[in-house]
Amino acid sequence: MNLQGKIALRHDGRSHAMTINYAALCTFEEVTGKNGFALLNLLAKGGLQAGLVGARDLRALVYGGLKAHDADMTLELAGEILDTNPDAFV
Repeated sequence: MNLQGKIALRHDGRSHAMTINYAALCTFEEVTGKNGFALLNLLAKGGLQAGLVGARDLRALVYGGLKAHDADMTLELAGEILDTNPDAFV
């Protein structure tokens, strides 16, 4: 994941756009109280596979990225989209 580009994710027959940008990082920080750049650094270093990034943190980041395109996005729906598209985040 980086701060460029938009990816399309499918869930329940619908396409959802996700962009990890500054707005997404700010939403992540509002939800978790954690530093978004620190999470990106962990992800870049294989933190997900190494168990250094938790499910709630990843869901919050995905939520922020989806919310940038859909004001009605919820944490719960972001989790469902993450469940449907797990390979997009590995």
